[in-house]
Amino acid sequence: MKRIAEPLAIALMGFVLAGSAGAADLIQAVGALKCGGRVKSYAVEFLAPDTEELEANAKAIVRDLEADRQVRLSLDGRPCNEARCSFRASKGQTYRLVAESEPVTFDHLCIVISRP
Repeated sequence: MKRIAEPLAIALMGFVLAGSAGAADLIQAVGALKCGGRVKSYAVEFLAPDTEELEANAKAIVRDLEADRQVRLSLDGRPCNEARCSFRASKGQTYRLVAESEPVTFDHLCIVISRP
């Protein structure tokens, strides 16, 4: 029984870790800000509530103020210029945004969705 239980436990643990690695926070409102803490990479899924022109920004926060740190942002796998993506959202469509920064010299890595 022990020979069967160990591989099952290892497989289950791998499944749990793999599932959480791809997990992303969800943003459902324009104007919402989500932060991932002191991380090198932070992903959010944005569920568009309406069809409209929007802008996504990534920023590093130090002591509750926006910091002048090099941050990259991508929208559905495409890199954005200067951590800013302008796009036309379609109601009900989900968009994946990923902010990245290295080294980690800030308190929070954040993504915000707003109207231009």
